[in-house]
Amino acid sequence: MKESLDDKNILEWYYNGFNDELKGTSHTMPEQELLIRAYSVGAVDAIVGDDVSSSDEQTEEMILKIIKKEF
Repeated sequence: MKESLDDKNILEWYYNGFNDELKGTSHTMPEQELLIRAYSVGAVDAIVGDDVSSSDEQTEEMILKIIKKEF
């Protein structure tokens, strides 16, 4: 089954990555590169969030722009 690539789904994968990094859990990775990127960006933001306040202050619009910038 092919995943939808709407903003809601992209943000869902971002938050999956963010929460998995904090909790030490994991999800089965999606097949779409954009969703994998969203997951990875979320995981990185979880790691740097305590040290970089601008990471914590990102809006969902800013997060989407970062994730989509190379696509």
